[in-house]
Amino acid sequence: MSSTAIPRDGRANPVQCSDRFNRNDADLAIYSADNVLFRIHSKNLEAVTGAFPPSGSFLSDEAVHLSESGATLELLFQFIYPERHPTLERLGLAELSLLSEAVEKYEVFPAMFVCHYRMGKFLSTNPLELMIYAGRHFYEDYLDDAAPRIIGGDLKDITRRMPEPVYDAWCRYYGLWEQVHQKVLNFYIPNEPHCHCWNRLSRSFLRELGTGLKAMRELDRVFPIDGGCRQCGLACDGWKQHAKDLVAGIPQFSTLL
Repeated sequence: MSSTAIPRDGRANPVQCSDRFNRNDADLAIYSADNVLFRIHSKNLEAVTGAFPPSGSFLSDEAVHLSESGATLELLFQFIYPERHPTLERLGLAELSLLSEAVEKYEVFPAMFVCHYRMGKFLSTNPLELMIYAGRHFYEDYLDDAAPRIIGGDLKDITRRMPEPVYDAWCRYYGLWEQVHQKVLNFYIPNEPHCHCWNRLSRSFLRELGTGLKAMRELDRVFPIDGGCRQCGLACDGWKQHAKDLVAGIPQFSTLL
């Protein structure tokens, strides 16, 4: 966004005027939180958004001040005009999250799908951020995808950041994982030796399981294929399968809402 500094009435700090959104026939002046001025058409906002006031409700000399940055609004307003919209494929998570929140806040319908789609690309690398986004806006598909991936993370941080609309469901969901974890730990019968190597293997399994709920998402690592005799291998497979069956029985997050 290239821009030109101009004075701003009543303020000591200058503002920057967006080159892209500086239309002579625009009837609405919008200022970003960092003093970027956008001149746009209120009829376009009315046509494609659900949370902006309708056209005609602004005075001719009235300015609107928004809490978003100029960079975010520069992207946002590209979706209100009949032109090719940005794909957002090069946006990092931080920028995309800010844009996605603005899109939901102002109900910019043409941008909702692409933001939803691009946010989903961060499932494997940033599941907590996706969970927060989905929780704020009730995207059940992403809630179901992200919820199991944050199990075993920093519980204090997750609980602190969990959006209020899904907080109770998160507490119940986490409790179900704790119950399953305890059942897997209790599945071991210590007075049933399979052979001379079972004690060594079982101690290894219990040690890994004892590291916390994250182990429940890494069962193939906790219960390796090799490392003992055939009899112990069968016992290991049985324990692992029991754990996997219990995990598979945990309901999807969205069913707890």
